[in-house]
Amino acid sequence: MEISTPAFNEKEFLLGLLAITKEKFGSELRFIMEHKFSSIDLDIIEYMPTLKKHSQKIEIKKYLSQWFAEALARNLVIRPTKDHHFVFSKQGYEAALINKSPVKYFAKNHWAWFTGIVIGVLNLAAAIIIKVIQCSG
Repeated sequence: MEISTPAFNEKEFLLGLLAITKEKFGSELRFIMEHKFSSIDLDIIEYMPTLKKHSQKIEIKKYLSQWFAEALARNLVIRPTKDHHFVFSKQGYEAALINKSPVKYFAKNHWAWFTGIVIGVLNLAAAIIIKVIQCSG
């Protein structure tokens, strides 16, 4: 009987790993980037609803390992040793932050653009209000 792995959900995977590290280390980046995730640690599935649905099946370790393999192929995690441990890659950590709060990430890392957009929207709103007042008066 062929058993298919649940489709890799990048956003769910990254947010799950981010939640684990934030719970343990807060926002201390040096610890977050050094934290090793085990692809055979079943506690991880508590942070990944798609895998949690399948947690009663005996193949759950296989599913988790396949998700880590897919994340490795997408350069979201790095395998620092030849065992079953992985750490966030820089690209994976940034993708997790973007998935968690896209607007906050954009505002923090592209503040010049964000400020320009906010000023543009405020100017447009002021122009519309002035036009409405002129038309009604």
